[in-house]
Amino acid sequence: MVTAKVQYACLALIELGLQQGGDRLVQLRAIAEGHGIPSPFLVQIMQQLKNAGLVTSVRGASGGYRLAQDAQRISLAAIVEAIEGPVVGDEGPTERETDVARVVRNAWFQVSVRYREVLAETTLDQLIEQSSSAATMYHI
Repeated sequence: MVTAKVQYACLALIELGLQQGGDRLVQLRAIAEGHGIPSPFLVQIMQQLKNAGLVTSVRGASGGYRLAQDAQRISLAAIVEAIEGPVVGDEGPTERETDVARVVRNAWFQVSVRYREVLAETTLDQLIEQSSSAATMYHI
């Protein structure tokens, strides 16, 4: 369900969020090299995040990116929508839907409802906190 592009967007935003306290700009190159993301691909992703109002950028040799809003206000749903567009739901029954097909469609509808709920409930701040905890655990 989640594309590599969305995962890369999350990685980039977490990196920006880790620097948010100092309001420091993060260079695209550092994110790309740190996570093995092709730079041209990351440029496209960052442009989509910028267009969605999730990041801002500063040009120049000392430029880079930072979060445009507090990490607590950025949900996974906002990230997915910035990269992939609106999270779609149930398409509804077809004209000739069988009882079996309705059961399958209803099951997938429940999955999509829960998927949208988790996306809406999970914030970038939570992912940043988990990332910080994981880094601390491995660097003892």
